[in-house]
Amino acid sequence: MANIMDYLDWRGDLSFEAAPFNEVDNLILSELAYLKLDDIVPVQGADKGSISVYNVWKDYVYLACDQSDLSYDPAPLLEKAAHTERFKNVKLKDYLNVFDTESHIQFASVSFYLEDDLIYIAFRGTDGTIEGWREDFNISYMREVPGQMEAVSYVNDVAKDFSGRIILGGHSKGGNLAVYAGAFCEDIFKDKIIKIYSNDGPGFNREIAKTKEYNEVLDKVEMIIPEASLVGILMSNKKDKLIVKSDASGAMQHSPYSWQILGTGFLIASKQNTASVLADDTLNNWLDSLGEDELKGFVNALFDILDASGATTLSELSDKKWTAFNAMVKAAKDMDKDTRDNLIMVVKRLASSGKDVIWNEAKSAFDSDNN
Repeated sequence: MANIMDYLDWRGDLSFEAAPFNEVDNLILSELAYLKLDDIVPVQGADKGSISVYNVWKDYVYLACDQSDLSYDPAPLLEKAAHTERFKNVKLKDYLNVFDTESHIQFASVSFYLEDDLIYIAFRGTDGTIEGWREDFNISYMREVPGQMEAVSYVNDVAKDFSGRIILGGHSKGGNLAVYAGAFCEDIFKDKIIKIYSNDGPGFNREIAKTKEYNEVLDKVEMIIPEASLVGILMSNKKDKLIVKSDASGAMQHSPYSWQILGTGFLIASKQNTASVLADDTLNNWLDSLGEDELKGFVNALFDILDASGATTLSELSDKKWTAFNAMVKAAKDMDKDTRDNLIMVVKRLASSGKDVIWNEAKSAFDSDNN
């Protein structure tokens, strides 16, 4: 089994001039977008030049940055990439990191200058904060979440000062942001965008999925998911997906480190596994059954309970699980009856959707066996 770390051993000696950018390079840059780059990479709009991947690694070590709480810690990948011919001289600039609990936003982006006429704009995915996950859920009912607006603004700002080709990409929510920015950036910049990668990124609500801008950009989108995807199947997404093999199981397949590499591409799976298809159909049936007010009520009630735990990250929630659990139970009891009933109703509807899907899957399998 080989992954992105092995790829760097195989291809790390080849520059982008010698071997063109490929889909595995995209996944590597999407993973590097999770790096804490504050006080390392010049911020967006600052006239302070750029910094190479190698020097990012040196500063990252010097500042004793620690992201080991992330299930896919980007530090090991940074260290290996920084010592390859392929990535060590790639320049980073225009770092933007926005986190605001009041406006419910967790957003970060950075531009990688691969060649004189080619950049990859990487959008960070959900970083493990509860606020970040709240924004993910808000995508299900809001026309536009703050992170998506930031992504559009970021692309417009970078594109106006760059005359070459642009690739957009990200992992998890970062993939959603990449597609959204490509669809809704200013028209004069759209021809510069040659490719958009969504690496197991969630899709869009019904309103966005029907827009002309979204449908016009789909030809540029490469939607990549692992065979047991539970994130890239959420909401409306591009139907044609590249399904890749993973050496992990279940939800852990979301980790970029688990995706299997073959040469300069991914090891392709024949289809999504049954659990992923089941979750896909269940969640879509559930979302289709809810109105905007119901979705908004569910999301707000859910995160009011999580906020009551006192935790700010999923790690804290896990570390203090009993204290958090007791606080969340109390918060649920203190909710007004309509809010609590709405939360229970939506959970029941999700469970009902699941039962319908299980029944249809079983019936389909039975009919197939008897033909």
